[in-house]
Amino acid sequence: MKPTQKKKIIVLFVILGLLTLVSIFAPAINVGVQNWLITQNIVSSSGNLLVHFISVGEGDAIAINLPDNKVVLIDDGPMDSNISYTDYILNKVLKDKRNKVIDYLVLTHSDADHVGGSLRLLKNFDVKNVYISPLGDTQTYNEILSYLENGGYNTQLNTEFNLAENGYKFIEFLPQNPKDDNDSCPLIKLEYKGFSFLFSADIPSEQEIYYVNNYGEQLKSDVLKVAHHGSKTSTSAPFVDAVKPSYAVISTDGVSYGHPADTTINTLTDSGAKVFRTDIEGNIMFSLSANNKLAYVYGNIDITPLKIEIRYIILILDAVFVFVIVKIVFFSSKINKHKK
Repeated sequence: MKPTQKKKIIVLFVILGLLTLVSIFAPAINVGVQNWLITQNIVSSSGNLLVHFISVGEGDAIAINLPDNKVVLIDDGPMDSNISYTDYILNKVLKDKRNKVIDYLVLTHSDADHVGGSLRLLKNFDVKNVYISPLGDTQTYNEILSYLENGGYNTQLNTEFNLAENGYKFIEFLPQNPKDDNDSCPLIKLEYKGFSFLFSADIPSEQEIYYVNNYGEQLKSDVLKVAHHGSKTSTSAPFVDAVKPSYAVISTDGVSYGHPADTTINTLTDSGAKVFRTDIEGNIMFSLSANNKLAYVYGNIDITPLKIEIRYIILILDAVFVFVIVKIVFFSSKINKHKK
């Protein structure tokens, strides 16, 4: 084999090795790039507020990093998403992965798409305080109550989640004469540095009107977590007019039960709100930028689509380089035989 052919083979093997390394480390590289982009747009959560709307399919899961490093979770999604949900909490929300402390878990009502991840969460994290709706008779809800009672948790039933510390403030508005699960959902408002978020769980339009009539201007918020995954039975025009959101977040899989309804999307866009959907944008995170403006980033953190695309491309390139190497070696040996 000629020296030039040997050099070609060495170069091809080096390229092959580099491609293999990229294939192995592509997920980590992608996460690093994504985290870098996030930090360019949003101040570090240390001493700042981060509000995560986590993509859990047809369900609600919200995580909040408070400026004093406390963590609040509002609902925790359905059971079939609880592994990806708890992974997100561990890797993207908690500052101390060793202690795994959740300061407050607020469960707005007993529907499985809001509380299905609770048992896994309680078993894998140190949850200090639990606020849970007093209404509910689902199997999941009863299992959670039983676990809380037997585990000696600080559990609050039918108690307003009002918390005001270190510049932030939670206000909970309770419904009037709730008749069922969705009816029993509270409205929870978070205020910080002149910005506000309104979390509306699955409240129906009848309760929305009650809130509008009784609280009016107090409902005004920059970001609205749209009720009931964008169902047509919620997000009435009077409610949206009272909230006046700049941003609206719909947590949905985009398939189940016809959510979100076109009428809901139209009501929100007609109000001037920018609409985000977890089925389209993936995980959505809001915070304050360096110049004290509301900032947001979105996208799935799990990077599976990118990983698959990169690895398929690399496999094809690997095959091409292996073919070229074999061709060089084969034809080199064939030429040498003819010379002999």
